[in-house]
Amino acid sequence: VRQCLEKAYEGAHHSHGRPRAQSNVDSLDPKDSFQEDGRDLIADAEAALRNPSAQRFLISVLSQRTRLENQRKIRQGHDDKSGIRNSHRQSGNGSISRLQPNAFECLVRLCCAMLEACKEAQNYESAYQLLTHTVGFCTIFPNSTNASTTSANDNDQNTRIVYMTGRIGMHPIFADLRLWEQVLLLHQNNQKKDKGINDASSNNSSGRSSPPENRVGSVGGKEGDENDEYEAVVSTLYEMIG
Repeated sequence: VRQCLEKAYEGAHHSHGRPRAQSNVDSLDPKDSFQEDGRDLIADAEAALRNPSAQRFLISVLSQRTRLENQRKIRQGHDDKSGIRNSHRQSGNGSISRLQPNAFECLVRLCCAMLEACKEAQNYESAYQLLTHTVGFCTIFPNSTNASTTSANDNDQNTRIVYMTGRIGMHPIFADLRLWEQVLLLHQNNQKKDKGINDASSNNSSGRSSPPENRVGSVGGKEGDENDEYEAVVSTLYEMIG
């Protein structure tokens, strides 16, 4: 798995904003890129991804890109004197990472192999993590009919942009309602954690502990819980419809 990822990232192109369709899409030979000493590295990695430790490694590598991207946007927001305006502009276009086509296909195959293992083990949380950490990965192919593509609004109409979430999102595991029930539970738990942190921060800043709950507070707390549940459901539904 590590060898495949190293070779895939050698062909990665990170562009800030919309990918440029004019770039070369055929710079790597798909027949030779993932061969080593007569071994098919992708096939070996697909078999290895049945192992939970290999799955955790793949998610860990993909999540590093997300953390680095978030740190980059935070730094840009602080460095730019225009503040919020620049931060907002970057947030909409700074998360695209373009890969060479066969590096992209390598990652798609690895992700699908892991998703197949997750499906057999009913490991829905890892499958969802994999989906979220591949957001923003894309490549550019010569134009042809493909259901999971988005045409580039560019001068060159002979190419099309393909996003990784559009490819791996077609895996049958994402049609399993049990996965989305798990996702809903994750959203609810995360909201409870965030609410607890915010409450603790508010109490610390005021310099006193929170008062015991009275009837009015209980009603407000119930309404707050209902709002949290509603937001968790809406977030989950948005992710389901992609």
